Amino acid sequence: MNRAWIVATATWGLLFLYSASVQFNDPDPWLWVPVYLVPAAMSLSAIRWSIHAAVPGAIAAGAGLWASWIAWGGIEESHLMKGFPQVGVFREELVREGLGLLLIAIWMTVIAIRSARSGRPGASPAVSAASE
Repeated sequence: MNRAWIVATATWGLLFLYSASVQFNDPDPWLWVPVYLVPAAMSLSAIRWSIHAAVPGAIAAGAGLWASWIAWGGIEESHLMKGFPQVGVFREELVREGLGLLLIAIWMTVIAIRSARSGRPGASPAVSAASE
């Protein structure tokens, strides 16, 4: 298996775990901790096990739609942070939430594409490489 893929996937998995850990001081950790734990688990699982492309694809679609909803004003609540603009969609918390969801959507899309290109439905590159 490609070492760069392992490093990138592990790095993203650890970044999503870190993102989940810093959500505990958020006003709504019950929502955001799982939002980051799911892609963390998906990323770390993709290193070793077979993942059907539809699973990260669905996560990517959901995160992308949610980020779009936030960007177009679907959420009005934002908690103030000193020094951060509080105008329109640039309210501090909304920017962080939207960008986090966008990163999830992008990385889950990468995993979905890589899984789909592995040659077997549901096979991850690790499993495909091991079977060759």
